Amino acid sequence: MVDAALSHQVLHVLREGLELSCRALVREAAERVLAEDVEHVRDLAESSRDLLVPHVRSRCPAAVFIVSRAFVRLVIWTGTCGFGRRQADVLAQLDAVEIQETFYRPVSVERASKWRAIAPQGFRFCVKASQFITHEATSPTYRRSGRVVPDSEKRAYGSFRDTPHVREGWEATSSFAKTIRADAIVFQTPASFGPTEANRTALYRFFESNRTDATKAIELRGPWAGHIVEKICEDLGLVHAVDPFDKEPATYGLAYFRLHGSPPGKTMYRYAYTDEDLARLQTICREYDDTYVMFNNLSMHRDAVRFRSLVRGHADTAVPARE
Repeated sequence: MVDAALSHQVLHVLREGLELSCRALVREAAERVLAEDVEHVRDLAESSRDLLVPHVRSRCPAAVFIVSRAFVRLVIWTGTCGFGRRQADVLAQLDAVEIQETFYRPVSVERASKWRAIAPQGFRFCVKASQFITHEATSPTYRRSGRVVPDSEKRAYGSFRDTPHVREGWEATSSFAKTIRADAIVFQTPASFGPTEANRTALYRFFESNRTDATKAIELRGPWAGHIVEKICEDLGLVHAVDPFDKEPATYGLAYFRLHGSPPGKTMYRYAYTDEDLARLQTICREYDDTYVMFNNLSMHRDAVRFRSLVRGHADTAVPARE
């Protein structure tokens, strides 16, 4: 049971924002919400979520009640950046995986079809965008690209430039993502990609020219100020991907977390998250509507399984340490 005035305000906002028909179950009087009202609102919210949540948050002071009680069922997709174990284990024990091979070199759509076919229903694939888009050819990551780039062409790669090589990277990424039915494409920039005017112009040109149905997440590892990132993401429809133990994202609603280990330094990726870390992570996730939590440390599979068990309210699942 909730306060009468609050009940009236909540239902009034619902009716106005979604233009409900007069046949909808909406109580005009300032009376208490009944159980069937809550179920009706919940069913309505599930089918109209993208419209409903931003509207009620902006119009109704009772947003905390709305979000927690009726409108948002918090979803956390837990996965790893790459297959940290056998593919069968990842597909069976986690909710998502971020394909890493697509970053280093183009991957065939036949492999994408194979992975999609063996994945269980509801499993989510995310794709890391080609380094041809984000990284210049002087990056050491090009050692795994399978090609030798002449010195005269090295500056034609990366930094979201408008060049044939960058377009090649996008074509390979988008084709793979479409075939595997990716829910998100992640663009990770090197630390050298700073907030210069040229880089900002390149970002706008790239994302305004290249469309996709997948969520686009961007991890800007250079010294980008939060308000600049927020503006770029808002203008271009991007999600700001971050390590939540390092910084807060500049975007709201959907969160995309990439956990690289802690603290930063030589032991970074070798760090195994403690129970206290995972409890704190779960608390952070509650600040967002939905969250991708993608572990990227050496013990990523074990840590991801532990976190997924915590989120689901299960006892810690025993997972052998990585050999």
